[in-house]
Amino acid sequence: MLGLGSNISQSAYRSFHSNKSLDFVASSNNKVNFGPVNDIGTGDFTISVWVKRDDDTAQSSILQKRQDGDSNYYLRIDADETIYFRANVSRTAKIICQTASGAAGFASLWQHIVFVCDRDNASNCKFFVNGVENAVDGTPTLSTDNCDNTGDFEIGINGSVYFDGHMMEYSMWDVALSDTQVTKLYEEFNVTGKIRPTDLSALNAEIGKLMCWYRMGSGMLDFNYANAVGRLGLVSDSKSPYLAES
Repeated sequence: MLGLGSNISQSAYRSFHSNKSLDFVASSNNKVNFGPVNDIGTGDFTISVWVKRDDDTAQSSILQKRQDGDSNYYLRIDADETIYFRANVSRTAKIICQTASGAAGFASLWQHIVFVCDRDNASNCKFFVNGVENAVDGTPTLSTDNCDNTGDFEIGINGSVYFDGHMMEYSMWDVALSDTQVTKLYEEFNVTGKIRPTDLSALNAEIGKLMCWYRMGSGMLDFNYANAVGRLGLVSDSKSPYLAES
């Protein structure tokens, strides 16, 4: 799994422009491709992202790392607002976790979604929406088998289904964050009901397990700690999807 490197200066992120996010248009097949990074290996992990969906009646694909139809992992929101994560290796499901329906909240509103995966302890596999725990529905499928694959890590797509709406502040942690740490992660960005630009370096100094951090609102393509640059799929440089958001 990836660890922190020295390829990126934190100062690169401090130029973040407030009130911006990355706008994904499903009909235009918008996505961001970071190359073959962010494997989840055999260990625990946490995924965090802010999303604002344009449509809550259709499936919303947040991310995938897909080698092929047999080996992949992905996170999505279904039409019934179930939040769903799955990892497959050679057609075998190694991790399946989902919420009950209705967990994702309303479209056209910013939602902070976190998935915490403790692969040795089902009771520590949790989803959070806006800092509030949403219990895993049923018994999750868990395995410590290696879930690495050679596919590219992409945001805004799963299979052939694309995301419609805005996303920003995607981070991935090489650990199952505690409830307190998830609360801190949420509060880093949310003050008196308003999402603000922030810097995760202080939280990472405490946790020390930040795999990647894609701001998707800085006015520039973002990097991860393996120096992977995001490529905007089917979006020309003259049509940047960085749009002002209220």
